[in-house]
Parts: sequence; structure tokens; C-alpha cells
Amino acid sequence: MAAATETDKANEDAERDNKKADEVAAQLKSNSQFAQTLTDGVQKDAKMLTVMKDMEQQSVDDAEAILADAQETNPTQDSLAVDEQDIEQLDGDAQQKSKKIQSTGEKLDSKLKDAEQQMTDAGVASTPGNQLGEAKQSGGPDVPDLDSDPNAGKDTESHTTPAEEEAHGDSGFNAQLEAAEETANSEVDAANESKNQAADRLAELNSKMDKLRSDASSGMAKLQEAETRLGSDLNGHTDTELEADIEEKAEDMEAAVEQKTTLGESPLEAAERKAEQASDTDNDRDDTQDSEASSDAQADDQADDQADDQADDSYDEAIDEAPQQQAVDQGEVTADLSAIESDAQQLVSYQKRSIKEIEKIQKPLQ
Repeated sequence: MAAATETDKANEDAERDNKKADEVAAQLKSNSQFAQTLTDGVQKDAKMLTVMKDMEQQSVDDAEAILADAQETNPTQDSLAVDEQDIEQLDGDAQQKSKKIQSTGEKLDSKLKDAEQQMTDAGVASTPGNQLGEAKQSGGPDVPDLDSDPNAGKDTESHTTPAEEEAHGDSGFNAQLEAAEETANSEVDAANESKNQAADRLAELNSKMDKLRSDASSGMAKLQEAETRLGSDLNGHTDTELEADIEEKAEDMEAAVEQKTTLGESPLEAAERKAEQASDTDNDRDDTQDSEASSDAQADDQADDQADDQADDSYDEAIDEAPQQQAVDQGEVTADLSAIESDAQQLVSYQKRSIKEIEKIQKPLQ
């Protein structure tokens, strides 16, 4: 009777544990699929960091080219206009790449935040706990009844003579009883084996679920780390500020080049232009006075002499002013080139740091 009770209890325990194991297995499969899908999505999105890194390297190349131009440009040479245009072109390319990097980073940041929210909604936290669709467990396997005596009610005394067997009962009945007890014990053993197998299965599934939760928590922490770094990087705008300053200085150089062209390609040409303007004014006045009386000829000669003197004065003035203006222009251009060189050096350093920062963001997402 005790054996039958133990068998029933073991079978109940096995059935209960198998039912719990089935629930955990189903939850584990669902959670694993969720984690795999999310991981695949994050890793796919993380490839955007490689694109950003490549663009940052291109920006470094542009900044180094700007730096070389600024160092090699001579403000006194006729190639100044060409060099200035090269700097503007390189800076424009760098600004376009910076905008692209910023927009790509903002898109990735949004995707990472979305993945974080999905994990939070699924019960994942950055520290392990009862989470990720955990199947609630109530109690554990019952402790087997170790006090039951498998030989209870069994005649264990040895009887060796027919008289003793007759005195203590029919030998055939005892044999039947022993066989029944052996069968009952076998059933108990089988039930206990089933119970143990069910308990082992449940324990193994729970272990897998715990590992999945731990991995999910670790993944959440890494995801948050990457998103925080990326968000901080996106809030820095040193590169765009430096690029804007380079653009401003290049425009100043362009204005100086245009002013130099307006003043003349050389002091001699500027002086000749002013003298010609004075002479043209005198000739126009002579044409209007041709119809006047000959008595005014002397006055005209005096006016011609005065105009010639003014032209000579203009020529001398232009010769004096042009070198001074050119010196001022060259000084301004030199200052602009120096500022561009400094900005370009800072830009190279900043963008190289940005590349290293991107690599740090990539690491937890790999």
C-alpha cells in the first residue's frame, strides 16, 4: 500500500514538473527568438557606424589638404586666387560630410533608443532579475518520502523446513506476495525515475532561461553604453564650428584678392590708370572749348598745364598708395592663412578623436 502511494506521488511530481518544463520551454523559445531578432537588428544598424567612420576619415583627408594649402600658399604670388578657391572647395566638401555624419548618427541613435524601449517593454533591465518573460515558479519538487519501508508487511524471516513453512503459512502465497511487492517496487522506481527526469529537465530549462536573462541584461547595458556615447558625440559641434571659421577666413581672402584686382595688378598699372583718367577729363574739356574765341587759347594752355600737373600728381599718388594697400592686403591674407592653418590642425585632431570614439561605440554592439 505504501509503495502504491509513493508511486502515485512520484507520478504527480513528474507530471507537475513536466508541465512547468513545457511552460519554460515555450517561454525560452519565444524569448530566444525575440533576443535573436533584436540582436540582428542592432548589429545591422551598427553598420552605420562603419559608414560614419569612413566619412570621418575622408574629412580628415580634407582637413589635412586644407592645412597643406594654407602652409604652402604665398600671399604675394598670382596663384593666391587659385589656392583660395581650393581651400573653399575642400572646406565645402568637409562641411557636407559633417552634415551627413550628423544625420546618420542621429538616425542610428533613434534606432538604438527604439531597441532599448523594446527590451524594456519585454522586461529586460540592465541588471539581472525576474525579467524577460520569466515564467513564475511556485515551489519546487517535493521531497521523496524516504521513511516508507518497501518491506512493510513482508515476512522476512527465513523458513527452511516444511513444518516451519506450514506453521507460518502457505509457501505459494508468500511467493505471490513477494512478486507483487517486487512489481510495486519496480513501479515506484520507474515513477521516481520519471520524476527525477522531469526535475532535471526543468532545472536545465531554468538554467538556460537564467543565462538568457543574464545575456539580455548584459546586452541592455552595452546598448545603453553605446547610445549614451553616441548621444554625447552628436552634441559636440567643434568640427562644424572650425569648418565655418575656415569658410569665413577663405571668404576674407577672396575679398582681398578682388580688392587687389580692383586696385590694379601692380602699382605702375594703377598709376597709369589714374593718369589716363585725368588726361581724359582734360581732353573732354578741350573739345567743348574749340568753338570759343581765340582769346581763350591762353586760358586753355594754362588749364592744360594744370591738368598735366594733376595727372603727374595722381601718378605719383598711385605709386605711393598702391604698395601701402598691397602691404595691408598681404598682411590680412597672411593672418587669414595662419587662422586657416590653426583651424585645420584642430579639425584633423578632432576628427581623429571622433574616429576613436566611433570605435568605442562599435565595441559593445559587436
